Amino acid sequence: MEDNINKAIDYVAKIIECDKTELCKESKMHSHHKWDSLGHLLLMVKLEEDYNIEINDETINKYSEISNIAKILT
Repeated sequence: MEDNINKAIDYVAKIIECDKTELCKESKMHSHHKWDSLGHLLLMVKLEEDYNIEINDETINKYSEISNIAKILT
């Protein structure tokens, strides 16, 4: 699971354009100034494209934490 956490940190950092050292396993939307509402929306669109998943109004908040994003990257 730790590998997936690191993958998720790398992935989120790339999308929101921050240094990966600024994120950790506990990071979530609004915990970093670049992971705001717009950054989160961009992240969700990219996850849908890259991992062929559908994120809707009911699931968008589920993926607002690094630990839950890591589950997609398995």
